[in-house]
Amino acid sequence: MSDMTQTPQSDWSDQQKWEYLLRHERLGELLVKCGKLTLVQVEELLQEQRNTTKHLGELVVERKLLTLDEIMHELKQQSDMDQTARQTIDELKKLADEHKKAHDS
Repeated sequence: MSDMTQTPQSDWSDQQKWEYLLRHERLGELLVKCGKLTLVQVEELLQEQRNTTKHLGELVVERKLLTLDEIMHELKQQSDMDQTARQTIDELKKLADEHKKAHDS
């Protein structure tokens, strides 16, 4: 199976594409995507993390880049979006199956 941390590829199966859409973003990706941290900051934090046993979130808070509450807020937002996305994708899958059955008959 393809590495799900990469960009979707045209040769991926539908299942691989669904898995990619439903994967959880890593904390660093999430914080860059929502504009809370820059890519440079995350790269520096990840480099530092390699030399410790600390989690990325711990390093973010220790450096006072964000508070724990801010991190938790972004994680909650992601969780809410993930749930909505899963429900939408499930509905789309059902519609696609119904459409296929209708055309196969």
